[in-house]
Amino acid sequence: MTPDVIAACRARGVKLMVYHTENDPAAFRQMIEAGADLINCDHSDVAARVAADYVEAGRRVRAVLLDCGDTLIDEGSEVKPDGHTSLRADLIPGAGELVRALKRRGYALALVADGPVATFVNNLGSHALYDLFDAYAISEVVGVSKPDAALFCHALDALGVAPADYGCVLMVGNHLGRDIKGANALGLTSVWLDWAPRRAKTPADATEQPDFTLKTPLELLDLLDRIEQGAALPKMRP
Repeated sequence: MTPDVIAACRARGVKLMVYHTENDPAAFRQMIEAGADLINCDHSDVAARVAADYVEAGRRVRAVLLDCGDTLIDEGSEVKPDGHTSLRADLIPGAGELVRALKRRGYALALVADGPVATFVNNLGSHALYDLFDAYAISEVVGVSKPDAALFCHALDALGVAPADYGCVLMVGNHLGRDIKGANALGLTSVWLDWAPRRAKTPADATEQPDFTLKTPLELLDLLDRIEQGAALPKMRP
């Protein structure tokens, strides 16, 4: 598979398929780097792992942390007979599609939320979203609430994100004084979802100023596309 062959295929609009029988991760990586469209092999599990590692290495965003109330679910629709634990709630339009799309794209996902675990299991589980997260940082378990750094760090540690990479992590939430303030203090990229009529709409000071502002959940996918294509991450270390 020489550069001349690859260039000739590209010039003629011909897709490039490579057949390889050996269990050879280095060879699979070479095929991917060369731009092979299809790999026909006897060790698809190894090839898939190499492909996943290759994509991860080239990705600028290391993880996405998501709040729940008025970020994924509509707090105004929560049913709380005891005034404490929600039994069910409606999703914000586009929230379900967002979480599923993030999962399909392979982003590491963590739920970072204040409240009892049962609330999030009930609210998100009924929409088949709760189990899509890779990590959970919930105040009832961790013992602190946002903007305490310990809650965010609980999720980041579970995802294996090093402090040097915090600027490549997006924290998405609706609350300037909790989600955005906490994310900014740790050097995470803060994304404010200004969807709900509840909560303050103006930062109290510079610590609550978001890096990005969205009006709907699905706008996050467009933001991620722009970042992956080279748009600036304000807190990303060189």
